[in-house]
Amino acid sequence: MIKKLSILLTLILMNIFLNFNVTYASNNSLNNDECSSNLNKRILDDIKGSFPELKNLQEKQETGKVTKYDYYDFHKAIIIEGRETTHIKSLLSLFSGTSLGNRHLFIVSGEEALPPKYDNSFIGYMVYKQTDGTNVMIKLRRSDKAWGVISKQKVAGRKILPTKECLDKLIK
Repeated sequence: MIKKLSILLTLILMNIFLNFNVTYASNNSLNNDECSSNLNKRILDDIKGSFPELKNLQEKQETGKVTKYDYYDFHKAIIIEGRETTHIKSLLSLFSGTSLGNRHLFIVSGEEALPPKYDNSFIGYMVYKQTDGTNVMIKLRRSDKAWGVISKQKVAGRKILPTKECLDKLIK
């Protein structure tokens, strides 16, 4: 009887302990996600402010002429497609390397006349912030086999760090 009671008490205490940890962890991860999202938004706003060409992307994004992608979107596409196409491979390579915050790719639907070597008029903009605070914009064009780099620009930007509140949450 005492053995059954101690096993039951142990199970109850384990259940309480596990529920407490799961609740605590999920609350923390939500806060971390908010902090990460806030940091990435501030970084992206700084990058957009550095390049006049990017300032009208927001308006075009609202009309559906611009689509924003991140690294995880390409992995989802590979899962759906079942393989890496040459176009996806050429874009995935741009996501490698160290940066502050996430790297973003904006694809603008074709609005201009086709240059001779390209099979469509889609333009891409890969943007990110280097660890020293430099903002980078890589302009891309899609050809029949892969995306090619047209130009790469670097502009001194602000070094943006997480807010004190977010740093305090991470330390706890």
